[in-house]
Amino acid sequence: MGELGELLQSTREAKGISLEQAEEDTRVRRQYLEALEAEDFEQMPAEVYVRGFLRNYAIYLGLDPEKALALRGTPPEEAIAVSFGKQLEEPLVSSPPLLLLSRILGVLVILSILIAAGWWGYQWYTEYNPFATPTATSTLTPTPTSLATVAVAPTEPPPTTVPTTQPTATFTATPSPPTATPEPTATPFIGVRVSVEVVEKTWLEVTVDGEEVLRELLEPGVRLSWTGLERVTFHCGNAGGVRVTVNGEEIGTLGDLGQVVDWEWAAP
Repeated sequence: MGELGELLQSTREAKGISLEQAEEDTRVRRQYLEALEAEDFEQMPAEVYVRGFLRNYAIYLGLDPEKALALRGTPPEEAIAVSFGKQLEEPLVSSPPLLLLSRILGVLVILSILIAAGWWGYQWYTEYNPFATPTATSTLTPTPTSLATVAVAPTEPPPTTVPTTQPTATFTATPSPPTATPEPTATPFIGVRVSVEVVEKTWLEVTVDGEEVLRELLEPGVRLSWTGLERVTFHCGNAGGVRVTVNGEEIGTLGDLGQVVDWEWAAP
């Protein structure tokens, strides 16, 4: 046991706190608290958990977390590589639920076909319906020209006759009814959509509708999202390392740095 382990253990014992009580208060497993006091960091799941658990434990005991981290020092690269390797021994699962996606696409295609067929039928009915009211054509009604009778003197030629009235035309038109434009049918969203933004390195396991879709150590800056018909479940190894948004509503981080938590969101 080094200086760090002695500081943690002596402070805890001086405050009269048992490992069981510390486990319940910090929500960090007892085996990890014992590993911190014994400085047996090989028992920890990963270096990011070592620093997260150590910071939380130091704050809980009333110690300066920066001093505790300084006593921990920088671990050798070999230890970090081995620690990360333990977490990545199992294969990563990242296959999407293809069956569910294909069913949703099938429903959308059928709806599109029905809407297009209805629109075409409406257009045909309005243009070629034999029972529709015909549009009246213009009718020209000429007015007969009256001829004037002129008396002719025996010694003078007859005067020239000029018509005094012009033909008039009458037009009658019936307006066509306006063509209605059907509105597309909106498809309501069903299920639960969960999005994450990784702000610190963390281990994350995600299950969607009972199927595990992710088990991976994520780096800062990664953004991911999942959609389930019934529920989405998280097992997070660093609750303060991810920000979560559910159905468009941002809920923030899932807890403190280094805290291991389980969350589940169900569809409304």
